[in-house]
Amino acid sequence: MSFRTISWLKSEKLANIENRDIQPLIPAIYRLLGVNHLENFNKNTLDDILVMLEHRIVEMSNLPAPDKYKPMHLSSDEVLQQLARIFKSIPWAKDKDAWFLLDDYSPTVLPELAILAYNPVIFRLSSEVKIKVITQCIFKHYR
Repeated sequence: MSFRTISWLKSEKLANIENRDIQPLIPAIYRLLGVNHLENFNKNTLDDILVMLEHRIVEMSNLPAPDKYKPMHLSSDEVLQQLARIFKSIPWAKDKDAWFLLDDYSPTVLPELAILAYNPVIFRLSSEVKIKVITQCIFKHYR
């Protein structure tokens, strides 16, 4: 389940998620982003922070100049465990599993640098994290 899904479930009142439950998500996501705006986090909604997070992920996945890449907490090998812990910190989610979907995980879609960065993250998981990887396979038939 994504943080965007949690926000949607809360806004549509489809789950018993209170503002006080999701408020700790904001500084935790800020820390992952490496943003030092904690003094402004009361002014930002979870949706504002999620937009920042999504933009940063897209930037990292489509690096125009890999030599200018600067690592941050979002690129650590334990990022999925950190995200799972943030998710489980919501009282509503504490008994739920944290699943992640990695779609189009193939060199035909992702740059090689992104795959090299993702491999240690997805192939060294703890029991806190469950992941589904979807890839495009290219099959060759030999005769």
